[in-house]
Amino acid sequence: MKREAYSKRLKKAFPTKLEKEVEKVIQILPLENHRIKWINGELLELDNLISSDENKVLLNSEQLTIPYRLYFEEPRKGLEEGLSELEREILNCIYLRHANGYCRERRLKLLLNSKNDFVIPFTLQLLGEYVFEILELLDQHLKEPYLKFYQSFLAENPSYWQTTKSRVGSYWDIYYRNQSRDFKEYLGYKMIQKLEGNGN
Repeated sequence: MKREAYSKRLKKAFPTKLEKEVEKVIQILPLENHRIKWINGELLELDNLISSDENKVLLNSEQLTIPYRLYFEEPRKGLEEGLSELEREILNCIYLRHANGYCRERRLKLLLNSKNDFVIPFTLQLLGEYVFEILELLDQHLKEPYLKFYQSFLAENPSYWQTTKSRVGSYWDIYYRNQSRDFKEYLGYKMIQKLEGNGN
Protein backbone atom coordinates (compact mmCIF):
# COMPACT_ATOMS: atom_id res chain seq x y z
CA MET A 1 0.00 0.00 0.00
CA LYS A 2 2.83 2.40 0.83
CA ARG A 3 4.41 1.87 -2.59
CA GLU A 4 1.16 3.02 -4.19
CA ALA A 5 1.12 6.16 -2.02
CA TYR A 6 4.77 6.92 -2.82
CA SER A 7 4.09 6.43 -6.54
CA LYS A 8 1.17 8.84 -6.40
CA ARG A 9 3.29 11.51 -4.74
CA LEU A 10 6.16 11.13 -7.19
CA LYS A 11 3.81 11.40 -10.18
CA LYS A 12 2.59 14.77 -8.87
CA ALA A 13 6.15 16.11 -9.20
CA PHE A 14 6.09 15.87 -13.00
CA PRO A 15 3.85 17.18 -15.81
CA THR A 16 0.97 14.83 -16.62
CA LYS A 17 2.24 14.46 -20.20
CA LEU A 18 5.14 12.43 -18.72
CA GLU A 19 2.93 10.03 -16.77
CA LYS A 20 3.95 6.89 -18.71
CA GLU A 21 7.65 7.68 -18.41
CA VAL A 22 7.34 8.48 -14.70
CA GLU A 23 5.51 5.17 -14.11
CA LYS A 24 8.32 3.27 -15.82
CA VAL A 25 10.92 5.03 -13.64
CA ILE A 26 8.94 4.33 -10.45
CA GLN A 27 8.97 0.60 -11.27
CA ILE A 28 12.75 0.43 -10.67
CA LEU A 29 12.74 2.44 -7.41
CA PRO A 30 13.30 0.40 -4.22
CA LEU A 31 10.20 1.71 -2.46
CA GLU A 32 9.56 -1.41 -0.39
CA ASN A 33 12.83 -1.23 1.53
CA HIS A 34 12.49 0.99 4.59
CA ARG A 35 16.02 0.29 5.78
CA ILE A 36 18.62 2.61 4.34
CA LYS A 37 22.35 2.86 4.81
CA TRP A 38 22.97 6.35 6.15
CA ILE A 39 25.96 8.52 5.25
CA ASN A 40 28.02 7.21 8.18
CA GLY A 41 27.25 3.59 7.24
CA GLU A 42 24.59 3.20 9.93
CA LEU A 43 21.43 1.32 8.97
CA LEU A 44 18.23 3.24 9.68
CA GLU A 45 14.68 1.93 9.76
CA LEU A 46 12.33 4.57 8.35
CA ASP A 47 8.59 5.07 8.68
CA ASN A 48 8.38 7.10 5.48
CA LEU A 49 10.64 7.20 2.45
CA ILE A 50 9.28 10.58 1.31
CA SER A 51 9.13 13.53 3.69
CA SER A 52 5.80 15.24 4.29
CA ASP A 53 7.39 18.62 3.42
CA GLU A 54 6.91 19.66 -0.19
CA ASN A 55 6.96 22.62 -2.55
CA LYS A 56 4.04 23.45 -4.82
CA VAL A 57 5.09 25.22 -8.02
CA LEU A 58 3.66 26.02 -11.42
CA LEU A 59 5.27 24.85 -14.64
CA ASN A 60 3.56 26.09 -17.79
CA SER A 61 0.41 26.70 -15.69
CA GLU A 62 0.35 23.12 -14.34
CA GLN A 63 0.78 22.67 -10.59
CA LEU A 64 3.53 20.29 -9.55
CA THR A 65 4.24 19.12 -6.00
CA ILE A 66 7.92 18.44 -5.37
CA PRO A 67 8.88 16.43 -2.25
CA TYR A 68 11.47 18.16 -0.11
CA ARG A 69 13.41 15.00 0.81
CA LEU A 70 13.54 11.36 -0.28
CA TYR A 71 15.14 8.56 1.72
CA PHE A 72 15.03 5.46 -0.49
CA GLU A 73 18.20 3.93 -1.93
CA GLU A 74 19.22 4.26 -5.57
CA PRO A 75 18.08 1.53 -8.00
CA ARG A 76 20.02 -1.73 -8.16
CA LYS A 77 22.95 -1.64 -10.56
CA GLY A 78 21.92 -2.21 -14.17
CA LEU A 79 18.25 -1.25 -13.82
CA GLU A 80 18.82 2.29 -15.09
CA GLU A 81 20.28 0.98 -18.33
CA GLY A 82 16.82 -0.12 -19.45
CA LEU A 83 15.50 3.45 -19.31
CA SER A 84 15.30 5.89 -22.20
CA GLU A 85 17.22 9.17 -22.03
CA LEU A 86 14.04 11.01 -21.00
CA GLU A 87 13.29 8.43 -18.30
CA ARG A 88 16.85 8.73 -16.96
CA GLU A 89 16.39 12.49 -16.67
CA ILE A 90 13.20 11.90 -14.66
CA LEU A 91 15.10 9.45 -12.43
CA ASN A 92 17.93 11.96 -11.92
CA CYS A 93 15.42 14.66 -10.98
CA ILE A 94 13.88 12.38 -8.37
CA TYR A 95 17.29 11.79 -6.78
CA LEU A 96 18.00 15.53 -6.65
CA ARG A 97 15.65 15.44 -3.64
CA HIS A 98 17.60 12.68 -1.89
CA ALA A 99 18.78 13.22 1.67
CA ASN A 100 22.36 12.31 0.70
CA GLY A 101 24.20 15.36 -0.70
CA TYR A 102 26.67 13.17 -2.60
CA CYS A 103 23.76 11.52 -4.39
CA ARG A 104 22.28 14.94 -5.26
CA GLU A 105 25.64 16.14 -6.59
CA ARG A 106 26.17 13.01 -8.70
CA ARG A 107 22.68 13.21 -10.20
CA LEU A 108 22.97 16.94 -10.93
CA LYS A 109 26.11 16.28 -13.01
CA LEU A 110 23.96 14.06 -15.23
CA LEU A 111 21.41 16.86 -15.80
CA LEU A 112 23.69 19.78 -16.65
CA ASN A 113 22.94 19.57 -20.38
CA SER A 114 19.22 18.87 -20.06
CA LYS A 115 16.96 21.02 -22.22
CA ASN A 116 13.75 19.77 -20.55
CA ASP A 117 11.90 22.38 -18.51
CA PHE A 118 10.52 19.80 -16.04
CA VAL A 119 14.06 19.63 -14.63
CA ILE A 120 13.92 23.26 -13.41
CA PRO A 121 11.82 22.84 -10.22
CA PHE A 122 14.29 20.17 -9.09
CA THR A 123 17.53 21.95 -9.97
CA LEU A 124 16.41 25.37 -8.72
CA GLN A 125 15.53 23.88 -5.33
CA LEU A 126 19.25 23.15 -4.91
CA LEU A 127 20.02 26.88 -4.96
CA GLY A 128 18.19 27.25 -1.65
CA GLU A 129 20.31 24.56 0.01
CA TYR A 130 23.71 24.60 1.66
CA VAL A 131 26.10 22.27 -0.23
CA PHE A 132 28.58 24.60 -1.91
CA GLU A 133 29.85 21.97 -4.41
CA ILE A 134 26.28 21.59 -5.68
CA LEU A 135 25.97 25.37 -6.08
CA GLU A 136 29.14 25.36 -8.18
CA LEU A 137 27.69 22.67 -10.46
CA LEU A 138 24.34 24.43 -10.73
CA ASP A 139 26.08 27.67 -11.65
CA GLN A 140 27.55 25.91 -14.71
CA HIS A 141 24.00 25.17 -15.86
CA LEU A 142 22.70 28.72 -15.40
CA LYS A 143 23.66 30.01 -18.82
CA GLU A 144 22.05 30.36 -22.20
CA PRO A 145 20.04 28.67 -23.59
CA TYR A 146 18.82 27.36 -20.19
CA LEU A 147 18.75 30.69 -18.35
CA LYS A 148 15.64 31.96 -20.13
CA PHE A 149 13.71 28.82 -19.08
CA TYR A 150 14.65 29.45 -15.45
CA GLN A 151 13.58 33.09 -15.73
CA SER A 152 10.22 32.07 -17.17
CA PHE A 153 9.75 29.62 -14.27
CA LEU A 154 10.60 32.34 -11.72
CA ALA A 155 8.08 34.72 -13.28
CA GLU A 156 5.42 32.03 -12.84
CA ASN A 157 6.41 31.35 -9.20
CA PRO A 158 7.25 34.69 -7.50
CA SER A 159 6.53 33.59 -3.91
CA TYR A 160 8.54 30.36 -4.36
CA TRP A 161 11.41 32.45 -5.72
CA GLN A 162 11.24 34.83 -2.77
CA THR A 163 11.41 31.88 -0.35
CA THR A 164 14.38 30.42 -2.24
CA LYS A 165 16.25 33.73 -2.10
CA SER A 166 15.60 33.95 1.65
CA ARG A 167 17.04 30.45 2.10
CA VAL A 168 20.17 31.44 0.17
CA GLY A 169 20.71 34.30 2.62
CA SER A 170 20.00 32.13 5.66
CA TYR A 171 22.40 29.37 4.61
CA TRP A 172 25.12 31.92 3.83
CA ASP A 173 24.66 33.39 7.30
CA ILE A 174 24.83 29.96 9.00
CA TYR A 175 27.53 28.21 6.96
CA TYR A 176 29.54 30.68 4.91
CA ARG A 177 29.61 34.08 6.60
CA ASN A 178 33.09 33.34 8.01
CA GLN A 179 34.47 32.50 4.54
CA SER A 180 32.73 35.28 2.64
CA ARG A 181 31.88 38.18 4.94
CA ASP A 182 30.20 40.13 2.13
CA PHE A 183 27.00 38.38 1.02
CA LYS A 184 27.49 39.89 -2.45
CA GLU A 185 30.65 37.80 -2.85
CA TYR A 186 28.79 34.55 -2.08
CA LEU A 187 28.12 32.32 -5.11
CA GLY A 188 24.46 31.87 -4.18
CA TYR A 189 23.95 35.66 -4.29
CA LYS A 190 25.71 35.89 -7.66
CA MET A 191 23.43 33.17 -9.01
CA ILE A 192 20.36 35.09 -7.81
CA GLN A 193 21.63 38.14 -9.70
CA LYS A 194 22.19 36.07 -12.82
CA LEU A 195 18.69 34.59 -12.65
CA GLU A 196 17.18 38.03 -12.20
CA GLY A 197 19.11 39.36 -15.19
CA ASN A 198 21.54 41.43 -13.15
CA GLY A 199 24.62 39.20 -13.42
CA ASN A 200 27.21 38.44 -16.04
